[in-house]
Amino acid sequence: MSAPVTIKVDPKPDHRRLDLYLARQGLGFSRSVLQRMIRQGWISIRETPDSAPKIITSIGFRLSGGEEIILQHQTPPNVEQPRAAAPTVLYEDSGLLAVNKPAGLLVHPTSSLAFDLPHQTAQNLDLFKRPSVLGWLRKKYPDTMTVPRNGMVHRLDAGTSGILLIAKTAPAYWHLHKLFAKRQIEKLYAAVVEGEPRFKEFAVDQPLLKSYHNKRVSMKAGGAGGKEAQTLVKVIKTYGWASLLEVRPITGRTHQIRLHLTSIGHPVLGDPIYGIRRKKEEKSLPVFSRLMLHARQLRLAWPPGTGETLTVKAPLPADFKAEYKRYLKESPPLF
Repeated sequence: MSAPVTIKVDPKPDHRRLDLYLARQGLGFSRSVLQRMIRQGWISIRETPDSAPKIITSIGFRLSGGEEIILQHQTPPNVEQPRAAAPTVLYEDSGLLAVNKPAGLLVHPTSSLAFDLPHQTAQNLDLFKRPSVLGWLRKKYPDTMTVPRNGMVHRLDAGTSGILLIAKTAPAYWHLHKLFAKRQIEKLYAAVVEGEPRFKEFAVDQPLLKSYHNKRVSMKAGGAGGKEAQTLVKVIKTYGWASLLEVRPITGRTHQIRLHLTSIGHPVLGDPIYGIRRKKEEKSLPVFSRLMLHARQLRLAWPPGTGETLTVKAPLPADFKAEYKRYLKESPPLF
């Protein structure tokens, strides 16, 4: 690991607020970025040479003078990073990029700093230690660095494969943002779930509540205070202990499909978070090596102002089909 960056504070600093003082040190970070770094625990203070560093998370922290500021800087420069399958391009024009994300690949790092920093700086802060679509995008399409959120207008869970839309220009970003906000993009997923739903076609309408604990996000279905969420479901084929579904989320909440299907007793197979925990005496189900959820089709008005409709499709990936055939003894039917 490379050594952290350390700064010795002047005995009588001109600016005693930590963020203001750092902004004057020529580090190459804007004040807003520094504030995010403080909130996310990237900065520590050593009050005396013999004292242990103390992580600072308050942007209002005031310096006394003479302390040592430590910015974590933990990139292993000579260590090969883990490899992951890269996205494949499904559609591209001057404003829009549609890619097929493989299961297991992050869309972007969890830290919001990844969107605000130059790529090399973000790498030096170890934000790209895991492969992601954003890391791939910055190398293949560096011009998206000037687009809000680097063109990322929506996301998929790491375990979910399928279509991801990326804006290549700022006008395209805001147009897509509006379409998603108005629920004018039709999304279709393939899901393999536990059990056999009672109805062939049905809707799940349950609010989803997001909460935070120890810097972790927790989601649950139902309960007061949640945001509205609706999902349409159609059973394509059932095998008794498992079923293949076509799922259409109307809203776009975090983990919506997984939570809604679990809430009705049919969790997505291979889901390590929301899968139903079975009693030891019950027959265990096969352990799938991936989340059996795939974003297979998106339909939207595109290009803007033309009145035309664009449909993007992503074929079921090889690992999805292999797991399906392994446990269900046939290839997934086309739909």
